[in-house]
Amino acid sequence: MHRRRNQWILLSMLFSMIFATGCMDKDAEPEKISKDIFTMDTMINITAYAHDLTKGREAVEQAAGEFQRINDLVGRFPGEQLPDTQKSDIIRVNEQAGIAPVTVSDDTLAMVVRAIYCAKLSAGAFDITIGPVMDLWGFGGEQYHVPTEDELNRVLPLTDYRKIIIDKEAKTIYLPEKGMIMDLGGIAKGYATDLAVQKLRDGGIESALVNAGGNVFALGSKPDGSPWQIGIQDPRDSTAVAAILSVTDKAVISSGDYERYFEENGVRYHHIIDPASGRPARGVMGTTIVTNNSTDGDIFSTLMFVIGPEKGMALQKTWQEMEVVFITDQKEIIYSHGLDGLIEFTNQTDYSVRQSL
Repeated sequence: MHRRRNQWILLSMLFSMIFATGCMDKDAEPEKISKDIFTMDTMINITAYAHDLTKGREAVEQAAGEFQRINDLVGRFPGEQLPDTQKSDIIRVNEQAGIAPVTVSDDTLAMVVRAIYCAKLSAGAFDITIGPVMDLWGFGGEQYHVPTEDELNRVLPLTDYRKIIIDKEAKTIYLPEKGMIMDLGGIAKGYATDLAVQKLRDGGIESALVNAGGNVFALGSKPDGSPWQIGIQDPRDSTAVAAILSVTDKAVISSGDYERYFEENGVRYHHIIDPASGRPARGVMGTTIVTNNSTDGDIFSTLMFVIGPEKGMALQKTWQEMEVVFITDQKEIIYSHGLDGLIEFTNQTDYSVRQSL
């Protein structure tokens, strides 16, 4: 009698352990794990679903850590909590402009190399040496200022990605002119997102959503097997979406003139600068890129904003794994044909919609 009772207790304990962890029943519903962190000047949320909660939580922690690690590597504004000995790669590169090459990490080198490749592809529409112009407008420290033509003419010669000198073997980067400033704000979040997603995959996560502001990666599908629904913000209404995308295992990256801007004399001046003119790019209110990786998505959301729908759609046709949505200042939504059946428009009263040719 006691032996049978003890067997029942042992079986009950074993069942309770399996039920509590959910790690031994692959048919059970996965558990939700969520984490918020603030870094890269934005709130980042990672929501993952796992059968093994211990491994799932560890993977989410590691994914979150990648955002902070990349921020510490390439942030160009020193945090008050960091001593001089812990300056980022980009701060050191900028401080040594016109003086000497700087040894950097593999990650920093990879971002700069990719950024230069995309700069060449777009004839300089994306340029990571835009720092002096950004600072002139006040977008670095949020002390906004509309520069004069003379002020722009003084700093524009410092904006030229072709001047960057890279030694891949020595892992060094050199800005050859004093006053040059490198800014990886147009690639760093995307790159960090890709690293975070890889940590989730390595931890056995098959369903997750990584949301780093306008940078979203939908890992796999929802736990129920359906696609993730990602909204494209209405550029003139922060509480509304202009369209909804249905995606599986894709990066969805948006850029808009509503993210960082100021108004003066009734004119909106935003942070997406055309490197050719040194002024905010015009004609577009928002761009959204759907692609396989967040690094390229981050770059192209800015790049496409600068070059506009006509040139942008022509470039998109040469980049088959990438789809794009433009929202123009004429209240027109233009989308690439690969999004047919994957995009739903929610406000066709205010916006006209057409597919690119």
